Amino acid sequence: MALNQPHISRALPSLVATPRTAESEPNSSSMARQHNGAYRRMSGPVAEAAPIDRIARLPEVLLITGLGRTTLLKMVGEGRFPAPLHLSPRVRGWRLSAVLAYIEAREKESRDAS
Repeated sequence: MALNQPHISRALPSLVATPRTAESEPNSSSMARQHNGAYRRMSGPVAEAAPIDRIARLPEVLLITGLGRTTLLKMVGEGRFPAPLHLSPRVRGWRLSAVLAYIEAREKESRDAS
């Protein structure tokens, strides 16, 4: 059952956008080509990029270390675990390298003690 509806462009001519042509505005693919070309000129080989030292939030740090929340925060307060970075007024995180260095130090202490 086909409904005969009036053309919206006739009823509301001010609300219908005029079609854009290639000359009036660049499309997204041409803009992407321009951007990618500029990016290739600016960037060097991938091998020169420094490794990223990720920030780990509390749940991930707890999972990596195997410690409980209360124990970990108590150790931070006592200075036995690296202090978190203050990323914003309510967000804290640890550099993954600091957490891994803590684990390696504990492993070394464990080997030296035995």
